[in-house]
Amino acid sequence: MEVTTRLVSFQGREYVVSVARYISKRKAREAELDQLASTDPLTGAANRRHFYQLLDHQLHLRRRYGTPVSLVPIDIDPLQKG
Repeated sequence: MEVTTRLVSFQGREYVVSVARYISKRKAREAELDQLASTDPLTGAANRRHFYQLLDHQLHLRRRYGTPVSLVPIDIDPLQKG
């Protein structure tokens, strides 16, 4: 639920106006969009964007706590040249 509250002046008097909205559908759509943005639609595997988010998080933990980080590159598409 999302609640917005404002102070409104009307005919020389002040009122507090609150609006409450159910946002469960919006949150479900946001979660779906995040899933679509971070995974391959065909395989469901994490995509490059998701990988970089995870890498950024791990590097943040490395800087904060001094924990070691290892990166092992694996080419899972041998037919692609690059």
